[in-house]
Order: sequence, then C-alpha cells, then structure tokens
Amino acid sequence: MAQSSWPSPDTSRVIDDLAYERLVAAQYVDGLVGNITDTPLVYADGSGRQVFVRASRIAQVRGHGWSSGGSVLTLSIGANSSGSTRVDLVVLGLNRSTWNVTAYVKAGTPGSGAPALQVDAGDTGIYEIPLAEVTVPNGATLTSAGQVLPRAWYATPYGPAAPGSTVATRPPAPVPGVMMWQNGTGYVWNGTIWEAISNPPLPVTSDMSTTLFGNSIRDDSAWHDFPSGNWAPLAFTVPPSGRIHVNISGWIQNLHAADSTIWISWRASGGGLTVGTDLVTVRNRGMSVRSSGIAATKRTYFSGLTPGASVTLTPIYASTTTTNDVDVSSLSYGRLEMEPSA
Repeated sequence: MAQSSWPSPDTSRVIDDLAYERLVAAQYVDGLVGNITDTPLVYADGSGRQVFVRASRIAQVRGHGWSSGGSVLTLSIGANSSGSTRVDLVVLGLNRSTWNVTAYVKAGTPGSGAPALQVDAGDTGIYEIPLAEVTVPNGATLTSAGQVLPRAWYATPYGPAAPGSTVATRPPAPVPGVMMWQNGTGYVWNGTIWEAISNPPLPVTSDMSTTLFGNSIRDDSAWHDFPSGNWAPLAFTVPPSGRIHVNISGWIQNLHAADSTIWISWRASGGGLTVGTDLVTVRNRGMSVRSSGIAATKRTYFSGLTPGASVTLTPIYASTTTTNDVDVSSLSYGRLEMEPSA
C-alpha cells in the first residue's frame, strides 16, 4: 500500500471523519470542558425514574465536540423488576456510523455492577466515556439525588483533571504515560495504576500510650487485641499505588520461665489485605522473644491492594506465661506504621 498524508493538496486538503479522528484524537484529552469545581453534569431530583444533564455544558470525545444544548436534557431510566439492584451508566458516545457524540443511558445487568464502556479503537464502532453511575433498586419508580454517582473528569492541556478525591472520576484505563491531576496531587498512568508523582501520601502511625505488663497480659498463648486505650488500631486509606509497607516495633520481654514466649503482631481488615487471624499469617507479620527481651521492628511489604480503600490494622499480642512484675513480663514502646510504597 502506497504512503499517504493528510490533509494534502492531492485531495484538495479535504479529509473524511475517520481521517480527522486519526489525526486529532491523540492530541486531545477526552472529558468535560470546564472546571473541576463545576457542579456534576448529571443529577437527579426524585421527580421520576430519570436523570438530568445540565444545560450549556461542553465535552470532547476523540477530538469531536459535544454540547448539552441550551436547556436541561432529560434521560429516562428503564424499569427494574429483576429482584436485584441494577447499576446503569450514563455515557457520552462517539458513533462512527453517524459521527455524532450523544449522551445516553446504558442499562446494567442486575446484581453485576455498572456495564462496561464500549471503546472500539478501529475504523468503526462506538467510543464511550462515562458521565455517571445510576443505582436502580428493584421496583424503583423514581431516582433520587443520592442514587447518582459522578464518573466524569475534565479535559485540560496537561491531561485529565479528576474532581473530588475518589477513584470514581478517574479515567479507567488511559494510555501509559498520561498524566492526571486530582485533589492537589499529580499522577501518571503506568499501565496498571495511577501512580503519584507529586505530594506523595505520608506514613501514618499508632503508638502505644502505656506499658502493658504483669496481670494485664493474658497468658493463654492466644492472640488478643491490645486494649484501645493502651494501643489503638491504625486506620488509613490505601495509597494510589496499592503498595505499602507495614512496620511494627516495640520492646517485648518475658523472663518468667525458661520457655516463656511473648509475641506482638497485627491483624487487618479492608483494602485487599488478608484478615490475618490464622496463626501462620499473624506470626509472619510479627515478632517474638523467648525467655528474654528485645527491641526490634518487623517490616512487611504488600502490593495489589485497592487504592482508596479504608483499612484498619489492629495491634495484637500473645503470651505463654506472665507475672505481675513489670521487669519480667512487659510490652512497651509499641508503634504500628503504614508506610506508602511507590
């Protein structure tokens, strides 16, 4: 096949829609045109089973412009009698049959979450970007404001700008190398996740406030939570990378008998971390000493967690025997730390 270029004097500099898309799509960022502080484009008011698209808004999809028009646009939400909740998706779609960009509702499958976007990359088909998710309970006759979740981002010369602080408004799978701005932090898509490139998240810690010793230490060899007034659980949000280190430190000792053992560790809930109540998992995350004392830190690496998810780490301990003497059995200077990892 011979080489070609466009626009070209050979064709009077005339190009068709497909050639136009190929030429400009890579130069433009898909998304709404405006400001991240604008009110959400799609909303509901409980007046019926419908959502509304605000007037006088602009967007672009694959280099093609779209306007919502001079008056509010109403989009109907289909009935749901399936017995399960359904999640619909309001989208903007470029149809390569008509070369028009329009807003419409894609009905989801009851009980299966929002439908997938259609992002045909060839010469035909449809290319969609999300605007909002709409939760449709079984038998619903109206759509309230709380049933609409914004999913749209904004186009800037430097890449997408995602409003708010949740992952919902981020582009789902852009080209690697695309940069994004959200909530005061810059990110780059590395092919798998949005990785922070400015203002990285900081470590968060929970420190032991008082020493646990003597008859305050249960000596049944089982794992026990530290009293919250002694060492509180550590709550944090999984960083955008989905990767963290968890560090646990402290001074632990048990000199009660020749075979006396004492442990400190932690268990987790949320974010994709294993709960960790089984003995093997808890031991791997903690540290122990037998008939002696030690001041140390155990560091554990995790990846593949859910960015933006809430996680709680609870410090725990186990002891085989103990006495009332603080100089014999004690747990002190504890620190539990979540350290974000790139």
